[in-house]
Amino acid sequence: MVNEERLYFDGNSNIEIKPLIKNISNHFTYEFWVKPEEKIRLVNENNKGTQGLIDQRFVIFPGHTENKFQSGVGVSVGTNGVVVVEHADDYFPATLVCGTELKEWSHISIVIKNKIPNLFINGEFVKEGVSSAKEEVFASGTIGGLKRYGFFVGKVKNVRLWDHALNIGLIQHCKDDEITGKENGLSLEWKGFAYEEVSFPMSRALMHGKGMDRIQRTGEGANHNNQCKIKLIAFYLPQFHEIPENNKWWGEGFTEWTNTKKSSPLFTNHYQPREPYQDYYYNLLDPSVREWQANLAKKYGIYGFCYYHYWFDGKMLLEKPFNEVLTSGKPDFPFCLSWANEPWSRRWDGSEDQVLMPQYYGREKDWQSHFNYLLRAFMDDRYIRVQDKPIFLIYRPELIPNCSEMLLYWNELAKQHGLEGIYFIRTLNGFHPLSDKTNFDASLEFEPHYTMAHGGCHRMWKGISGYNGRKLAMDYDTLWSCILNRSLVDNETKVIPGAFIDWDNTARLGENASFCVGANPTYFQNYLSEQIHRANHLYQSDLLFINAWNEWAEGTYLEPDKKLKFQYLEAVEKALRNNGYQSEGGK
Repeated sequence: MVNEERLYFDGNSNIEIKPLIKNISNHFTYEFWVKPEEKIRLVNENNKGTQGLIDQRFVIFPGHTENKFQSGVGVSVGTNGVVVVEHADDYFPATLVCGTELKEWSHISIVIKNKIPNLFINGEFVKEGVSSAKEEVFASGTIGGLKRYGFFVGKVKNVRLWDHALNIGLIQHCKDDEITGKENGLSLEWKGFAYEEVSFPMSRALMHGKGMDRIQRTGEGANHNNQCKIKLIAFYLPQFHEIPENNKWWGEGFTEWTNTKKSSPLFTNHYQPREPYQDYYYNLLDPSVREWQANLAKKYGIYGFCYYHYWFDGKMLLEKPFNEVLTSGKPDFPFCLSWANEPWSRRWDGSEDQVLMPQYYGREKDWQSHFNYLLRAFMDDRYIRVQDKPIFLIYRPELIPNCSEMLLYWNELAKQHGLEGIYFIRTLNGFHPLSDKTNFDASLEFEPHYTMAHGGCHRMWKGISGYNGRKLAMDYDTLWSCILNRSLVDNETKVIPGAFIDWDNTARLGENASFCVGANPTYFQNYLSEQIHRANHLYQSDLLFINAWNEWAEGTYLEPDKKLKFQYLEAVEKALRNNGYQSEGGK
């Protein structure tokens, strides 16, 4: 099954492609076949010290970094086990140590996930190591080790570096099946010959020699005509201007900023209040604000906005910003609509308690009136389409009596007005039960709500000390892990993936808030990068919806703030580059 004709490392040689690969960090995967011939020292597992220096045989040597906050990651393999080692100044710890017999060809995968190494042998999970003590850990590209620290002895083939953490399904696929070498996220593949083209994207690597001075990773100059396309669409909240209803319910001058300004932290290091960069508490009725938003989104790779649309049996709320976008023709930026068809309540959750604006659903008369309003948007050249049909999202279809009949009615009206129809998308969110999919063209996984309620993510809660003794919060990494490891449940209906930036609705709910802990731009970049890859390859979708552009009171926004400035937008740009795409700002 395994071809024996692969490069033999005699303990005196290596192949140096690039010692440290600094554009791949914290979340990545080493994967290779190996047949070792000598033992290694199984040292104590730790994230400090230099014990990893002792008697190792490195298949991949950990690159050295002089920055005290960073390190390189390598893998030592012997007939008696596997050791994962990090390397920086006075820092050479073994962050994963596993004793096991490896005398025959074995498939080894080291999955670095949030700086924690995980070992898989022959497609099966074996062990999790300890988290790095460094802020950033990098992939490395020296195959076979170094003389001073330990050359590998034995045979190696099919060494691959992936720029994200592979799940067990992909690991088993890589073990059992040939890959094309063109997979998104595959940053290096060396098949195991002394003289060969190291593919995707390395150049020639020679025995005892060096590869290219500049590593060209997928998406960094080589692959901007990717066969699969992606359109990142960010949800857009229009509640940043006054309306009479909000003034009546919440007090004069109320906008979304009112809640964010009065928010306060619930525990030590709780990031509240969320404050916009340079105190830009904008008003969406100002056209220059909308131009600024569109230009910023376009610069960093957001394809379009999905405006929340509020229709209550002929009554509309918060419609002015979008109406001005339609009337003025500006900004010249793609858009679509999501009907947020739930009652407004004082709890901000669409519940039937303390209702401020009830939601009623009529029949043909209201359907006709509603369609007439939507038609103007549908006919706009900027409107986002699938199969030449304008897309229309419905947030809670299960609340609409005769929903299926309404969709058929609207589709017929659309065709009567020269459209191909309407591409209806039902939103999969945190409500039970999920709505009927009849007459919908696709379903959208609205994150993080869908995974929290329906994604089987049972271990995401963690305690927060210092908050009235204890408070449960959602672990950002665990929640994203549930998203990225989930398989498609419904193979009959088109499913569109979602992403989220962070979550914290303290500004709305105070001590009753729910929130994530552990979010930061680097993690978001890695998770979004993998979700883009999944969108193209698992979901076969060129759409991915991000929650959100400007949900400030829910703590999930791409717009710059005082603390992190433009880092989340930069994360979007990097995630696109990782998958072979380029934002306008990267041109």
